Amino acid sequence: MVQDPVCGTYVPASDAVCARIGGKRLHFCSEECRDAYRAGQR
Repeated sequence: MVQDPVCGTYVPASDAVCARIGGKRLHFCSEECRDAYRAGQR
């Protein structure tokens, strides 16, 4: 299980939406949370 850094939800790593942001591989529960994280990085 991995924790979404935006909403705190735990999801199985195999089901997570993954993205490499700032040199880190991050796992999200959804594309919406991934996009929200990216928007906050600007």
